Amino acid sequence: MKQSIILLTLLLFGCSKNSSEILQKSPGKNSPLASYVQIAISLREDVGGLAKVRSFYEKLGFTPIEEGGEPVPYVLYTDGVIHLRVDECQFPSPRLDYYTSDAPRQVQRLLALDLQIATEKACARKVNLTNFIDPNNQQLAVIQSDHAPVPLPRQSHNLMGTFGEFSVHTNNRDESTAWYEKLGFKAAKSEKPWPWALLTDGNTIVGLHQTNTFTRTTLTYYSTDSADRIAKLKSLGFTFTTEQKNAAGRVVNAQLTAPDGQTFFVFEK
Repeated sequence: MKQSIILLTLLLFGCSKNSSEILQKSPGKNSPLASYVQIAISLREDVGGLAKVRSFYEKLGFTPIEEGGEPVPYVLYTDGVIHLRVDECQFPSPRLDYYTSDAPRQVQRLLALDLQIATEKACARKVNLTNFIDPNNQQLAVIQSDHAPVPLPRQSHNLMGTFGEFSVHTNNRDESTAWYEKLGFKAAKSEKPWPWALLTDGNTIVGLHQTNTFTRTTLTYYSTDSADRIAKLKSLGFTFTTEQKNAAGRVVNAQLTAPDGQTFFVFEK
């Protein structure tokens, strides 16, 4: 595990130098699915509901900006850079949720790409939600509703640092990249220490990693003072599952796991 996180750190260090720039780039030749996206996390039934996880996210610096969803509640958070929804509705997670009133046309677009879709009114909510998956079984959704975007300028107030990417394991970087490009993503690729790509559609950043050093989709955060941030998080009671120290013996790269099972990388930039 220690060797894996060292290799992963080497890779994501290279990604970190490009992540803030790539988000500002224009999307690819195909238009994005929407102009707004949320990262959605589903709470397993054994977690115990929102009450059991709110303190975890809010101590990290996620600020609640919207609550609702009855009869199945959710909380929408922001950390200044992304919107993250923690939801008692059951679905494979994390998921990228695109909100748009133009959903019917986007669903037709997905069908024209020969993608398998499933449309429902999930958890008795009054909006259509269309699920589909990428070649790596990563789930995405188009939701028939408009939503206000993350305000500009995006500035992180997250104790982990600044959101860098939605990190996805893949067995075929090129196949997956081509799939995302059809949905309006623009890619930057590299081959070392393994094939990887950073992609943006102007709304979010997806990292595709052709390696087995991690297999679960993880939210990756970067900072230049990660050692101080990790030490601060530990003083607040957070426990890291894997750690890497620098030459001075300070932990500069680590993995954090939420009570709901969602993983986070806290890495030095």
